[in-house]
Amino acid sequence: MKGFLFLCLFFLWVRSQAQELFPSIEPASTLPKGIWAGRVIFRNFAEFDQPRNYYALRAMYGITPKLTASLTASVSNHHLKKYPGDLNNYFLNHHTPTGVKKYPYQFEGLNLYAQYRFYSLDGKNRHFRMAAYGEASKSFAAHDEAEPYLSADNTGMGAGLIVTRLVNKLAVSASVSYIHPLAYRERDRNLRVLSGDAFSWGLQFGYLAFPRKYKSYDDLNINLYLEILGKNFGGATVRENDKSFDTSRLFSLQAGSYVEVRPGVQLVINSKSRIDISVANSITGRSFLYIFPMLQVNYQKYFFK
Repeated sequence: MKGFLFLCLFFLWVRSQAQELFPSIEPASTLPKGIWAGRVIFRNFAEFDQPRNYYALRAMYGITPKLTASLTASVSNHHLKKYPGDLNNYFLNHHTPTGVKKYPYQFEGLNLYAQYRFYSLDGKNRHFRMAAYGEASKSFAAHDEAEPYLSADNTGMGAGLIVTRLVNKLAVSASVSYIHPLAYRERDRNLRVLSGDAFSWGLQFGYLAFPRKYKSYDDLNINLYLEILGKNFGGATVRENDKSFDTSRLFSLQAGSYVEVRPGVQLVINSKSRIDISVANSITGRSFLYIFPMLQVNYQKYFFK
């Protein structure tokens, strides 16, 4: 009987939050206590004539009703294993047709994330929630851009705040975050590369398009999303043998900002699994982490006792 009630509550939790299961940034809601979830993430873009692919596996667990933790491991063909000898030539031609090369797939790193929901105002078919999160990452990649990214490219830490509002079939979420990367080092050549600190923000909309009325827990949910994400980051510094490089001509190492939009669609199947498909395009500025358009596909499955 206890297991049956737990199962019913879990299905109600998934159903009540279907349209706020955003593809890119977590909402302020957290997993129920004792629930596991696994997510496979795939991203693809073309850097001139070279396809760039990113694969990640994420495990999530509801520690308490208000605290969720996750661990993500990733692999990609975005970077070299170590920097080449001629750094000036490498950075000057990096992200240009003549400098783009085929990179090997390699294990990039690990990301540990924890989110705490500290405020909830819940009602029938609506709620307002606030959550804070912190994350830390360890990267093994030779990151070569000023923009930091803790889900693969940089060792570092970050923190953020998320606010989510759900009313009937519409969910709106807003977030702000700060990223502080740590330096990448190659001690055999006394090399130190440090990306800039970054502030990022997001504004997300989710709408339950189907079904119009639920008939059972097995009903297929179709959710439509529009995510607007922005980032401002400082310039990178490069030092080798205690000498600083002049980064004024190295555009991928300079400070920058951009705003992108990600329309997407999501299928929630049997209240137990979901598939997200979204495409990122630039509104203004540019990112050197990926070239627009960038395709992202997620598959997530929930596990319960």
